[in-house]
Amino acid sequence: MQNIVTCTIIQRHNLSEEVLIMAKVKVVRCQDLGFDCDAIVRSESEEELMAQVTDHAKNVHELTVTDDIANQIRTKIRNEE
Repeated sequence: MQNIVTCTIIQRHNLSEEVLIMAKVKVVRCQDLGFDCDAIVRSESEEELMAQVTDHAKNVHELTVTDDIANQIRTKIRNEE
């Protein structure tokens, strides 16, 4: 999955140039957390990713994400290119 974000115009030698940047998508896989589950959660922000993971943990695995569990989840977040 590739998201492309258009950046601001850069002035270089009086020429305008549009720069495209690949947005880093954050991803966590349920299997990486020790569950026999194929769920993969993706988001451009860690905050939104954690909210989605917390909802998944509660609704699918009947698990309440405590601060300790949230810290463990954060160690498994990767950037997807």
